[in-house]
Amino acid sequence: MTSTLAAQDFLPRSWTRGWRAGLLALLLLLAVVASVGFPLLTYTLSLAMFGLAHVMSEMRFVRARFGERLQRWLLVALSLLLAGVVGSRVARIAGVLEGSLATNLELALVVALALCALPVIWRVSRAGFAISALLVAGLVIGLLVTPIHTLLLLAVLHNLTPMGFLVEVAPRRARGAVMALSVAVFVMIPLFIASGLPATWLMKLGIYAPDFSPLPTGPLYDHFSVYLPRSWHGLASAQHAFSAIVFAQVMHYVAVIHVLPRCLARAEAAGAPALEETESMGSRGSLFLLAMVGASAVLFVGFCFDFKIARSVYGVAAAVHAWIEVPILMIALSALVSGTADALSERG
Repeated sequence: MTSTLAAQDFLPRSWTRGWRAGLLALLLLLAVVASVGFPLLTYTLSLAMFGLAHVMSEMRFVRARFGERLQRWLLVALSLLLAGVVGSRVARIAGVLEGSLATNLELALVVALALCALPVIWRVSRAGFAISALLVAGLVIGLLVTPIHTLLLLAVLHNLTPMGFLVEVAPRRARGAVMALSVAVFVMIPLFIASGLPATWLMKLGIYAPDFSPLPTGPLYDHFSVYLPRSWHGLASAQHAFSAIVFAQVMHYVAVIHVLPRCLARAEAAGAPALEETESMGSRGSLFLLAMVGASAVLFVGFCFDFKIARSVYGVAAAVHAWIEVPILMIALSALVSGTADALSERG
């Protein structure tokens, strides 16, 4: 049944139907204007309002889509390593670990997470194993040469991870359309923003207030370190690059909170392998929504009082959801390329 689905059967209808496609284009335009004209407002407000919600949504998606398809030993290993990530983040907040040591330790745990995927990928796909081994080698080199820059690069690339999940969950006939749309949204538009042209146009229109934010955030410059190397902060292009990443971050939130759950439901309806969270995605979905909104509201209040501390607390949860994606996407996409996704369900 899945093989007979076309792109319009998989994609949200607002992406494929006349005026709704126009509405999508309008929303993308508004996101570009917000990210370029008001980058600090867009970054801080989206993080404060939707950051935790997107973490919870993505962890729920990963559990539902992959929880029953991974070997038990792998789940145990990943859980232990992620517990180490949480410990290092908490120790850094508490002042027990110095910043550079915490950075090195966290990246080492990320390398270990990626290494855990290699035995599974070897069984699933030799080509996938070769590519994954190169990725792990790159992470190791980054750990040895420049850990902070490696983590910054991973933070930027993390915003693109919905591309992999969207392609993985899509029916075979829809994958080309999904990939094309994903590249346009997550790659081409951010590159256009990074060129500086949208900023020039918005300045001429008077729609430009880069340091505006109602939250106690400090100036835009103080937030460059989230995504950009310190040596870039003084460059004229730094603000354009930051705005581009902010746009990708907003699209990441939209994809994780709104699009991926819909895609998962359609894959389920199309006869995908049984998912662990089938019931919770339905009758218990309202309970999850209530928990997500409640937790996000509490953290939002924290952001309003002390943005820096709230962001550090949020960072603990964000690290877990970001780093679990590394081995999961490595395995899932390797299986997808080889056409042996069912091999993931073989328990060891």
